[in-house]
Amino acid sequence: MRTLLVTGANSEIGAAYLREKAEGYGRIIAHYKTRHDRIDALVERLGDKVVPVYADLSKPGDIDRLLAQLEGFQLDEFLHIAAPKFRYTRFAKADIGEFELEMGVVYWSFLRICQKAIPGMAKRGHGKILSILTEYTVTNQPPYMSHYISAKYALLGLIKSLASEYAAKHIRINAISPGMVETGFLSQVPQYVIDANAKEALNKKNLCPADLVPAICFLLSNESDAITGQNILLQ
Repeated sequence: MRTLLVTGANSEIGAAYLREKAEGYGRIIAHYKTRHDRIDALVERLGDKVVPVYADLSKPGDIDRLLAQLEGFQLDEFLHIAAPKFRYTRFAKADIGEFELEMGVVYWSFLRICQKAIPGMAKRGHGKILSILTEYTVTNQPPYMSHYISAKYALLGLIKSLASEYAAKHIRINAISPGMVETGFLSQVPQYVIDANAKEALNKKNLCPADLVPAICFLLSNESDAITGQNILLQ
């Protein structure tokens, strides 16, 4: 049975995926930072096949402890959802800490987990890695998001590089880039901005977590074995 690591497993997107696919795994390593109520519900349902792991991914020491807890597990799949809550920030007024927070949670944690997981995947000749990015890595970028978009582009570059390097080892590394998804991630975004985005969306509504699940399921499945290094736009 496969072993899955999910960063941000307690997020609405993580919970939506796990509600649909958790039973198909032999072990789920479920990372969280603050709330863990959805993970608790998963433990109640699936017992000790779920391994909750706390880490603040903006802190190198916490990433060290997370990596130590991965010892003994052979990861087959890695789903990277973790991200700081979004807020608009003018570049001229941005604190460097906002950029460090985004890069730490979004980019550096992914890089270090991949360094831990990929050698085992390469040895076994199989692995799936998927990250959630943003539509702004594909479409035009709005203002006041330099900290957010910079980290996502850095991660996209790493994904494409690793996908090329490990394609011959049958490790498939991809991303999905959704438009605005109505979750707690947007808690600091004004409601009028959320409503205006919905009016401009293709279907005249923002995405919900369930809208991402089919793409996640596909890219973590055997059916996507011929796909790597891709960044798929969802709107």
